[in-house]
Amino acid sequence: MNVLSVLRVQKYRIMAYKISFFINLVFFSVLTFLEYQIYVSLGNDLNLGRLLVYIMISISMFSVLAITRVPDYIVSMKKGEIIKYLVKPIELIKIVTVEEVGNCIYYFFQISPIVFLSIVFSGKGFYNIILFIFSLILSIILSSLISVVLYSFSMILMKESSMKAIISIIVSFFSGALVPFDILPSVIKSIAYFTPFAVLIDGPINVLYGDNIFLVVFLQLLWISVVYFFGTNIIEKNKKKVIVFGG
Repeated sequence: MNVLSVLRVQKYRIMAYKISFFINLVFFSVLTFLEYQIYVSLGNDLNLGRLLVYIMISISMFSVLAITRVPDYIVSMKKGEIIKYLVKPIELIKIVTVEEVGNCIYYFFQISPIVFLSIVFSGKGFYNIILFIFSLILSIILSSLISVVLYSFSMILMKESSMKAIISIIVSFFSGALVPFDILPSVIKSIAYFTPFAVLIDGPINVLYGDNIFLVVFLQLLWISVVYFFGTNIIEKNKKKVIVFGG
């Protein structure tokens, strides 16, 4: 009977995952179509093929990146379960970053058909595709690091809703998720690339099309190193301000 109960639960979980997968696929497809139609109606001299690929990747990846969600360790803190992170003999930033990378991979599988189609529509070769995937991996790692560092201030403020709204707005604009950089003045793109957010979405898309490949990858690796170095100190300082009651 216990085995049957477990199998029944797993069956419902699989069904729920399939339904969620289908809903996400439909939602992102409709959103991509609507946004594409809006930009086409502007009548600018645009590369429509690249624009479509840009929109497909930016919309789907924006939902994947950890920086748009409250990290699990902050949710656990509000439930009074932060101690399970603090007692481990590993730096907190390493634990929670790996956790968020895992969450990103889970969400990526839900939108993977859209990313696959965008790669097909781009018409790029094997070399560009491999570098694009590598750049996406770096983007996921960087977004996870930024997320766990910025949200660590919730340990002090104990409120992350306003922070989430501010972060989402900043990231959506400076990453190219809100409006493709291809249709914005070049000065805005130049300013955006002084931040780590531009290499989260616009960067990998440029890599796919063979534009500034080594510069994008270099900036991603640089920002990962910088955020990790300063983030470790920030999280450790914020962690010391956490007061845990009880055993």
